[in-house]
Amino acid sequence: SRKVGWMRKSAAGPGRRDHTDMAYDPVSGRVILFGGQIASDSFPADTWTWDGVSWTRRVQSQGPSARIHHSIVYDPKGQRVLMFGGVLPPRTGLGDTWAWSGSEWRSVAAPWYPRSHSRLAITSRGVVMIGGIPPRSSSSIPLLGDTGWRSDEQPNNPAARYLTAVAFDHLRGVTVLFGGGGPPGDSLYDDTWEHHPLTGWRQVSNPAGKRDSGAR
Repeated sequence: SRKVGWMRKSAAGPGRRDHTDMAYDPVSGRVILFGGQIASDSFPADTWTWDGVSWTRRVQSQGPSARIHHSIVYDPKGQRVLMFGGVLPPRTGLGDTWAWSGSEWRSVAAPWYPRSHSRLAITSRGVVMIGGIPPRSSSSIPLLGDTGWRSDEQPNNPAARYLTAVAFDHLRGVTVLFGGGGPPGDSLYDDTWEHHPLTGWRQVSNPAGKRDSGAR
């Protein structure tokens, strides 16, 4: 039977780095990684792809600048990997949006408010941007349309936050969000939210701290 769990892969690749991001592209069957930090003064503007066996550095004549604390997600509607914002070291905020075509990056939207530590997420409405630094209105979760980003004000949106965890649950067709840092004061959230196609965002609770026993 097939083993289930983590398996360390021995393969040369991007090297030690942090403050980067990546996403799986089902069209090419590869994971796409961009940028990050490899030393206190070294921030490569490089793209790497992982095919399950080896890493490949993709040579580009032009594309995004070096950055850290950016966000990457696969957009199933557009069948593309999207990247937004981050920080151009040492302190320049970025508000640009790029799409990976399979061979190169291209700019796909007008600049938005510069933001780092945000999360791109898939909802039933499309690609949204959740949180980030600096924080903006707690009721604003920007939505990416055909002409670029637009503010999507909703009274029941999750409060402003950064470095939240978010994923799309394909089985139920909902977006799930958990926690994050809540400025000011760097307080931490432990709340859970779901975005439903008909009702939008709503907070859900798990007061008993239910755990999966692993039994099937």
